Amino acid sequence: MSEETKGPGRHSMANQALIEEKVKTYLLSLSPQARKMFLAKLETAGGNGLSDAQRKLFLSVARSVVRERATEAERADMIMRAFFRPVEPFLYDGELQKRQRGRIARSSLERIWGWISRDVAPDPLVAVLKGEGTGDIDDDQIEEQTAQIRAETLRVMRSHLKDIQQVPRGKQRLAAQLGGGDQMEDLEDLIAVLSHEREFASFFKKLPARFTTADFAPDGYALKILKAFLGSFPKDPAFVAAALLDRLPSAVFLVTVTKGLAKADSVKKIDVAPYRAFIDVLLSEVGRLVMGFTEAQQGGKDIETLTGMIDRYHEVVRALDVDIQIEEYGEWSATLAASRRKMSDRVGIEIEPAIALVRRILRVSDDASGVLDVHMVADATRALHILTAARRAVDSLALNDLQSRTWRNVRQSVETLSYGLLERIRAGDAGTCDLPIKKLDAAIDFSRIVFDEDYAYGLQRTRNNAVANLDKRATGT
Repeated sequence: MSEETKGPGRHSMANQALIEEKVKTYLLSLSPQARKMFLAKLETAGGNGLSDAQRKLFLSVARSVVRERATEAERADMIMRAFFRPVEPFLYDGELQKRQRGRIARSSLERIWGWISRDVAPDPLVAVLKGEGTGDIDDDQIEEQTAQIRAETLRVMRSHLKDIQQVPRGKQRLAAQLGGGDQMEDLEDLIAVLSHEREFASFFKKLPARFTTADFAPDGYALKILKAFLGSFPKDPAFVAAALLDRLPSAVFLVTVTKGLAKADSVKKIDVAPYRAFIDVLLSEVGRLVMGFTEAQQGGKDIETLTGMIDRYHEVVRALDVDIQIEEYGEWSATLAASRRKMSDRVGIEIEPAIALVRRILRVSDDASGVLDVHMVADATRALHILTAARRAVDSLALNDLQSRTWRNVRQSVETLSYGLLERIRAGDAGTCDLPIKKLDAAIDFSRIVFDEDYAYGLQRTRNNAVANLDKRATGT
């Protein structure tokens, strides 16, 4: 074959290699999800005007990149999630005030998985992690492979931990690798759950995915299942209580469950094994709500998130206080009191500025600039919503004086200053009333929060009449 004949072929191959490189560079600049969407579009939409040859080329490169990247990152994540699947009922998000047996922090899993995949993984798990002989990514395939080798991995984990504990300060060093003592206890709890994976799976299979009130009627089906399992699996009832939290409509139901199991309302009769563990877990949930409120507060979360956390906190604390009268009972009382103080401090920070904010915003002045500080209005609105939530939760917070004084003064300020703004509008002219009208509109919004919709509606009608009269004076009609 002459050089002239070879030339075009080499030129075509060079062009194809250049196109492949450009497509690959483009795909690598996208997020994993965007790459998958690009591939799906090529496979289903025919390439949007591409020739068959171009589409085949793009498909080849896209599939290669998606598969390659999945092997490096997404496969490991899929395997980790599959490996920890039996532990999901025991996981919690956020933080606990005090570490609780049976509850495993979701945030601990990544470091535990790092230890497993680096120091513990037996050969079958290593092969799955490397994607040997598995071809394309397949969720079902990953689940099946991981389940098959979980027991062997568990055996190696136990052996590895036993060896570490025989080395001076070995356990402390592992705890440091995992992030601390709490993470080390999370690892131990995780091993305990995996060691009884079949028992827990059988137990969960008998229970509804989500409970209702009827499930916990005296001598009801759910209570019978719980009693039977506690009797056959007495190793640590905290695991049972922790797993139930995920299926209950509200954590409050754990009080109902505990009373039903113990057949008692008295806190003294409940403070015995195995029922004691259920109250310990519920108190840990109170602490988690307090920590969650603190995190949401510092993270600038929306008003609905903050007030919702106060309501849930109150619901649980009230159940503990009223239904089993835990408030004056030993260590439980001290734990609940510590949570109450911390929650009260965090809520107090929110409501304390309410009076000053409302007065500054609604103050009647001669400023005709027409500029209202919308950020200050937003801060006041947030404070007032949290104040109303604190009133709903008054029995669960140590804020009686601050809450009642703030509530009284805010309502008085909104009412008095609204009247002052109305008088200012009634006596003024169109050129000087822009700002008073905006302030009165803010007052109407505030009154909707601290009074009710009827009060706000009446104030709105009065405002509309005053503004209408102001317009009439301006036009001389």
